[in-house]
Amino acid sequence: RQAAQVLSDVTRYTSIVTAPQAAKLRIKRLQVVPVSPGVGLMVIVTDSGIVRDTMINYSAALEPDHLYMISKMLTDKLQDLPLDRLRPALAEMQERLRDHNGLFDALMNAADVAADTTSPDDMVIGGPTNMLEYPEYSDVDKARVVLRALENRDVLAHMLRGSARMEFTVRIGPENNVPEMQDCSLVTATYRIGDNNVGTIGIIGPTRMNYGKVIAVLDYMGKSLSDILSGR
Repeated sequence: RQAAQVLSDVTRYTSIVTAPQAAKLRIKRLQVVPVSPGVGLMVIVTDSGIVRDTMINYSAALEPDHLYMISKMLTDKLQDLPLDRLRPALAEMQERLRDHNGLFDALMNAADVAADTTSPDDMVIGGPTNMLEYPEYSDVDKARVVLRALENRDVLAHMLRGSARMEFTVRIGPENNVPEMQDCSLVTATYRIGDNNVGTIGIIGPTRMNYGKVIAVLDYMGKSLSDILSGR
């Protein structure tokens, strides 16, 4: 949210920032914390400090001390693994967890939840009304169409599709593949955690936007986010 606000304030355009893609985060620690007999909280701490947690059920006969030992073993085996590799890695440890089938099944189900990819709801929009400052959108009907598109996160997610694989993208007018935004341009950059691109930051503005300034600001913000999330 802070990144989106800063981007929109500095550029006076509309900004988009996506949350880190969970599947690209790497596991730093995995622990099952007992909450009540047979119920625990699986907590995954990632290399960015982002935490994924899921409630799980297992045999009430499993003692907290034993659960701690299992958690330590899982951390030793899974540390530095991307979240999208969690499920197959757990499957390879099924033999070691064969005496705890209830726990194993619960961990496998929780792995799917933990590695869910970022949805349109994990997107923050900054300064949507900044677009109204430009003469291109002085026409009320035209401005209404653009603002409606900016409120539709599925439309924005479609615009960003493929951007996370490239350091920078520039899509001018019809190149953004959204008819309602054919008079707008989208410039994006990525931010990283370690060696992986995990999220996208972008600027939407009129096609005559100051591309040099926008790219410079996105480059700086992307590097800053990467440094913060990588603990530098």
